[in-house]
Amino acid sequence: MKLYILDRNGQTIGWDEYDSFVVCAISPESARMLAYNKSGDEGSVWLDKWESNCKELKVSDVEKIVIGSFNAG
Repeated sequence: MKLYILDRNGQTIGWDEYDSFVVCAISPESARMLAYNKSGDEGSVWLDKWESNCKELKVSDVEKIVIGSFNAG
């Protein structure tokens, strides 16, 4: 299994929507499907390569934040 980070490309994030996921999956396609199956009102954004990114996370010895999801109101 690999870790993938998925995030959305530039759309306005509304209420009851995810803006990102970190997913453990066998492939990018599986990661996208898992995100889609968990999605809120954003729906098929996670299946569309133009509306979302899916990148494999490489494990390293460097401490870092993997994802921070801050939506100020």
